Amino acid sequence: MLSRAREWDYDVVILDPGFQRRTLADLGDLVLAVTPDRDHRSGPLWTEMEIIDRRPAHVRMWEWLQEELSLWAPPALDPAQSLMVLLDLMFAVYTVARAEDGDARVYDPSDAQKVEEWWEGVARVAFGFDEGDDYDDEGIEEWDGEEDDESGEEGGGGSRNLLASATPGDAELAAWRADFIRCLHDEGQRRHPEQWREAAASWPDRHRQRQAAGLGPGQRSAEEWRPVLNAFFDEIENDAVAAWGPELWEQYRSRWATCVMRNEDLLAPFSDLVETKELRRQGSDIAQDLAARMRRLPPRPVLGVLARARHDVDAHQFNDTAEAVLEHGLSGLALLPDLAEWTDLWGDLSSLVTPSPRAATTSLTLAQAVTALLPRSADGEGA
Repeated sequence: MLSRAREWDYDVVILDPGFQRRTLADLGDLVLAVTPDRDHRSGPLWTEMEIIDRRPAHVRMWEWLQEELSLWAPPALDPAQSLMVLLDLMFAVYTVARAEDGDARVYDPSDAQKVEEWWEGVARVAFGFDEGDDYDDEGIEEWDGEEDDESGEEGGGGSRNLLASATPGDAELAAWRADFIRCLHDEGQRRHPEQWREAAASWPDRHRQRQAAGLGPGQRSAEEWRPVLNAFFDEIENDAVAAWGPELWEQYRSRWATCVMRNEDLLAPFSDLVETKELRRQGSDIAQDLAARMRRLPPRPVLGVLARARHDVDAHQFNDTAEAVLEHGLSGLALLPDLAEWTDLWGDLSSLVTPSPRAATTSLTLAQAVTALLPRSADGEGA
């Protein structure tokens, strides 16, 4: 294509090889490095947000503890506890399915694939239970994860709403529990020979008590939270004291722990004390980010093209950035606004023939930037 274009004596040929075939740019006289003016990983390019946090120090410590707890890996459950969590979650799925089709069976024991999908599919969720997990799984079609609420409680409080909407009265539910354990008995005995008998005997009463207390599958009771939080405090104490001081740590950690056990939000009452302020970024910082995006380009003149700018960019800020990119090996910078998608223009064919003033101005701006950087032709005229 390039060879034919040269033979046909075009003045300018634009080829879009994509980043994966960027070596083709070695054949060109100029490289257009096109990138969005907003990166989904790094956020806005032209502005940065300054957070003004006027909350008391102990509230900021509570938020820090929340974040640390979300990243912390609690001690693993022993096999008996893990099996109880697994049964809780399995029964939540079972009640939804049975309420829909009335079938008391968990699965057909003769269908090895369905049996495996059930046990392994639910186990992946149960043993990896954490805040924010959806309950939808490839092998558990009955449970639609969209039903999950956003309680924020570790262990998935959303299952309580799903369970409450699907289950019958207490008397009938007791029969469902018995049917559930009976259906699982042979496979449970095979998979968990040491824990199954005791678990099968004690789980129905345990589940009844947990449901009466409003606990969903995997959600810890206050008694279950205490050893977990004690282990968390033991591990985090040195960092907490270093960051917040011994007095704050000793005085306010218990209040935070109590609210975690009760699933109460400590931070919401103080949200009005947190403000954000938008600040313009320095051109040199923006240029550095752009250079990082446009790395590994060939040793040719490179025109950086920022496409789909979603707001008006301050002229002084843009000029500072355009000047700063020269220090990073780029030859220039052009800005394209957020124009209508081509696919949106087909409803009005006249717009394809007669572009809007903004689109025409954008095209002219880019054309001028390109021709200014292209090498001069042999007869001394512009390319």
